[in-house]
Amino acid sequence: MQKQSDNIPQEELSEINVIPLADVCLTLVIIIMLISPMILQSMIQVQPSQAVSAPSKPGVDEKPVFVDITVQGFTINNNAVLTEFDFVRTLRNLLLDKKDKTVLIPPLPKSITNWWCARWIW
Repeated sequence: MQKQSDNIPQEELSEINVIPLADVCLTLVIIIMLISPMILQSMIQVQPSQAVSAPSKPGVDEKPVFVDITVQGFTINNNAVLTEFDFVRTLRNLLLDKKDKTVLIPPLPKSITNWWCARWIW
């Protein structure tokens, strides 16, 4: 003979069981409460880092290099450069000893096409 509970369809539980979650959370709270006095009593010692300043030369302001590209050629810091070889050599010598290697190039005039500029720069 079958029991009456076997004939009743079982419903699925779609809710979370909160009791195990609460047990885990309370256990973690107790562990933290036990450990925190040990940390406050400096059982763990941490050495703070020491900042070291880099030696610098006071009052030395490096100015950027200005390169202007025209149809006639290049000018570096308002000094005309006639050939590509002189341009590369002068630019390399100017940037060799600088920490700040900024090179400023103003916008190109419309008479200069992009391929011409790329050919000269690269």
